Amino acid sequence: MLLMFISGQMLFASEYHLKGNIKGISESKIFLQEFYGDQNKVTDSAMADLNGNFSFTVNSEKPPGQYRLIFANRRFLDFVFNQENIQFTTSLDHLIDDMKVTESTENYVYYQYLKFRVKSQKRIDQLSKQLYSYDSTKAFFAEAKHEYLNLIRQEDEFTNQLLSEYPQLLVSSFIKIDREPRPDPSWNKAMANHWVFEKFPEYFQFNDTLLLRSNAVSAKIIAYLSVALSLHNHPDSLENILKTASFRLLASTGQSEKMFRFMNEYLSNGFVRLGYKNISAQISEIPFPCCTCRPNEKTGNPGKTSKTRMPSSLILKTKNGEKATVKFGEKSTILLIASANCKWSELMIEGLMSEKVISTGGKKILIIYRETETAAVESENPYIYFISDKEMKKISGITEIQTIPMLITINEKGEVLHTSTSWLELI
Repeated sequence: MLLMFISGQMLFASEYHLKGNIKGISESKIFLQEFYGDQNKVTDSAMADLNGNFSFTVNSEKPPGQYRLIFANRRFLDFVFNQENIQFTTSLDHLIDDMKVTESTENYVYYQYLKFRVKSQKRIDQLSKQLYSYDSTKAFFAEAKHEYLNLIRQEDEFTNQLLSEYPQLLVSSFIKIDREPRPDPSWNKAMANHWVFEKFPEYFQFNDTLLLRSNAVSAKIIAYLSVALSLHNHPDSLENILKTASFRLLASTGQSEKMFRFMNEYLSNGFVRLGYKNISAQISEIPFPCCTCRPNEKTGNPGKTSKTRMPSSLILKTKNGEKATVKFGEKSTILLIASANCKWSELMIEGLMSEKVISTGGKKILIIYRETETAAVESENPYIYFISDKEMKKISGITEIQTIPMLITINEKGEVLHTSTSWLELI
């Protein structure tokens, strides 16, 4: 943090400055805007002088995040504030191309990225339109596709290099969330849209709560729902595709309860406004995965893919209270350990029983933890058992997961291929 020396004493600075010079604006008012989730508000203003110089004072208690300067007919520039002074010069005619950040590492990196992205994006968009309209058998098509793919590769290489050089900067999160999947330009629109819908979630991970201090979260949500809308070709398919998209967005919040609750509320309220009350109701009922059925607060490593083995068998109880030895290694198995009277477990059980969600050539085994709740469990699946604390500890030790529900994929050798505690991950 910036230090000041006053009367021989060293004091921490309580404020920072944001100074700019925009050639082309003169004696014009400039507004400072802040973001939070889907909200934005103007919190300060300044007057540029005859030469386009202006300055804002930023209190050190201002949260790190993306801030926006608005001026001259709603034109704007975005900046990243992360407890440092910011100073720049540019021109009204070429805001990004002429941008020179003279103070602030965060914004020096940010505008390096933006300059490269804006320049390449213009040509990428031109080529994309041409490729969708030209005959794929013609020589020009092959040349345009080659140039298109080269530009994508160069953009990815530049971005990855930039991120590797400055991994600790806040701006790295904003750059990552700005990325997007690029379909093969030779595909038709329908195929390209399906591919983007499947790949899009890989490009946004909303577990970083600092992203709420930007417009990136709401922008990505709207973009993904727009992709979803492009896929449905019948009114009956609309609700399903929007629900699937919403489940994936919720899954992207990871283990961040704050982000999960924001996403849940944003989607629920949005669908109410659009008239999809049924979707809103279903989304609003999805709980954050921290149900009381979980034995303790220690979490393990969901997504674990080590080649550890399950024990050759477990001693369980059937619905009739009889002891049963369940063996592993005979065939591939999907094992779900859940708890009765728990919404998250109910969703996982529903997914396990539905071939649309989980399908396997092997067998599915459902284990209920806490025998006192057996009366709440109803299913025609013959592979339903109840587990003791002793056997539960065995599985927790192998998977390194101490929470319920827990889904385990086991191959024919008895090896643990994958674990998950998230119904949303399944969806």
